[in-house]
This record gives sequence, structure tokens and C-alpha cells, in this order.
Amino acid sequence: MVQFLNKQEAMDWCSGNGVALSAWKLPDHANPEQKFDIPVDAQKRVNLVKRVMEEFADTTSLLVWFDDWMVWPSGQWMPLVSRLRQSYGETRRLIDVPAQLFEQGEIEDATSFVVIAVLFLFDCYVICRDQRRMIFFSHDEWGLAKNIPAISTD
Repeated sequence: MVQFLNKQEAMDWCSGNGVALSAWKLPDHANPEQKFDIPVDAQKRVNLVKRVMEEFADTTSLLVWFDDWMVWPSGQWMPLVSRLRQSYGETRRLIDVPAQLFEQGEIEDATSFVVIAVLFLFDCYVICRDQRRMIFFSHDEWGLAKNIPAISTD
């Protein structure tokens, strides 16, 4: 079952699972193996997320952490984010619980959250234990990846 974590709980999960944190107390995405552009077209964004998230399908524990979600408010519909979270029983504000922890078998749920983040241009970290694989989607329409096969944005 999806767990919603506040920033401290997300930081604790990272610390307990070998995930380094940056000076901003967010998952460290320094030294990525690849950088890619997030497509402008919504269909291509969704396709990109679906393909990338397949790389996390075998993960036993997956953290999806949102940050900087109000950079482009004209391109967002926050009631949709709230309703998605409410469908999992979460009624607290996104600012109070910005991270979601998914267990094995919940990859479609995790993908749904990441799709929303990428469509709305939130900063979004997707991390598995020990940072074996990590992806970061930026609100500035680019991303970084570690231990993920080459990402094509076509």
C-alpha cells in the first residue's frame, strides 16, 4: 500500500536505504550517467515516463518525491493532484507530505504519480534503494538518470 511521507520521513528513508542527500536535503542527483530533454508534447511525455518507469518494475521499494511543484502554475491543475492522492486515502497537503513510497507490485501506481509530475513540470525524484537506479525530472524540462539504459525522448 502506498505510504505518504513528509520531508523528514523521506530523508530518513533515504538515509536508511543508502541514498545520498544533497545540501538541499533532497536526493543527490550529482554525477548522472545521462541527461535528457523532457519532450514538449504531452503524449511523448507520458510515453517517456512509462518507458523509464519499466526500469523500476522489479524494485522492492520505490520512492517518488516531488519538489518545486509551483514553478509553472499556469500549466498545472492541483485539484487533479489532490484527487489522485485522496484516492489513496491521503488528505494532507502536498507541501506537508511531498513523497510517496511504493512497494513491489505498485509500479503502475508509481508511474501514475510520475506522469502527473512530468505533465505538470514538478521536480520529481524516483529512487530505489542504494540509488541502484535513479531518475530526476526537472521543472525546466530536462532530466537526469543513473543506472538506466539510454533514454530516448522520441
